[in-house]
Amino acid sequence: MGLEYHGYDRMAYSLEIGFGNNLLNQAKLNRVVWGQEYSFFELRPEIKWFAKKKSSLPWYIWTTGKLPRYIAVEGFYQEMHDQLENSDFNPKANAFDIAYEEASFKKIKIGAHVKYGFKVLIWKKVVIDFYEGIGLAYRKISYTNLVNPVLTEDPEGEWWSQPYKNQGAYFLFQFSLGVRVGYVFGKV
Repeated sequence: MGLEYHGYDRMAYSLEIGFGNNLLNQAKLNRVVWGQEYSFFELRPEIKWFAKKKSSLPWYIWTTGKLPRYIAVEGFYQEMHDQLENSDFNPKANAFDIAYEEASFKKIKIGAHVKYGFKVLIWKKVVIDFYEGIGLAYRKISYTNLVNPVLTEDPEGEWWSQPYKNQGAYFLFQFSLGVRVGYVFGKV
């Protein structure tokens, strides 16, 4: 969920906030790794600069042959927690995995994207925002409060580990591709 503010110049500012837990995401979380203690929080501020010059019409109106294109910088902060059972993880710089009966899981991810996109206004009040981008992120995953930890060589024969099983801090290259749908409040 988010808000975006546009002045009468070429700049726009937005802020998105995301939240999830087991109750809200129950149908999506069935038969996957996340448990009853799952929680997620996300914050995404963004600054957009539109290429269209000032005109008598607002920048976000799509006129024939002129899409309102923009360049944006988006930052993000994500935090996730859960209490996991009967699984394993790979400590950074270690040849062994650690299997456990129970563990507290925490993931923090901070980063930024540079994005390019365009907006289309339909039905005079609905905005569709298409975007793509690239960026960098810092991700830190930790497992604490382990119950019955055991060193293992190759549990379950996994040759491609799930990202959430890689404990430690990592820098990541990221791609961004998406569509947002919004509603215009105020005059168009």
